[in-house]
Amino acid sequence: MIKIEEVLNKIKVYRKDNGYSQEYMAFKLDISQAAYTNIENQTSKLSVERLMQIAEILGQPISGFFGEQTNLKKEDAVEVRDEIKVLISELVKSKNNQINILKKLLEK
Repeated sequence: MIKIEEVLNKIKVYRKDNGYSQEYMAFKLDISQAAYTNIENQTSKLSVERLMQIAEILGQPISGFFGEQTNLKKEDAVEVRDEIKVLISELVKSKNNQINILKKLLEK
């Protein structure tokens, strides 16, 4: 299974390959540089929406963050697909939990 650390490492690699600084990424995402640094350092959670924004800025498909893309055997491709599904499911659950927390806060 692909670990979130691997996804975050690929974000950093793609960012550097594009010649983008953390400051630039933060600007494009409309967040502080510290907030972006926290994403790359895994001190804050990465939401599905944020990953999609990062992928767009870096010009990468979402699948580019999950495993190798070259010379995949069919069995490996199925395994990577299943791992992506699990990670996306976890990210969606996290997003839903955040939404529920915010709703409860608004009710008060």
